[in-house]
Amino acid sequence: MGLSTVDKLRMLLDITKTISRSLDLDEVLNLVMDTLDSLIPYDAAGIYMVQVFGANSRMGHGRRRDLRLHTQAVRGYDIDDMQELH
Repeated sequence: MGLSTVDKLRMLLDITKTISRSLDLDEVLNLVMDTLDSLIPYDAAGIYMVQVFGANSRMGHGRRRDLRLHTQAVRGYDIDDMQELH
């Protein structure tokens, strides 16, 4: 049997409390991953941040900028394979 609606709401409240009191991104994302696993069991999951490389993130038309996915929190994957996603 799965979690009740009340249990799911408590988990979301815990995430909200952690986000509001913590400046540690890793702590928040690890809590999100733990809570996600409780809500939706998974074999592997990841949270990635988009990093913008270039002179300016608001560059004008015709200028190229590089976007790269940066691994922030990963569970169940071989981390070496997931480091440099583009």
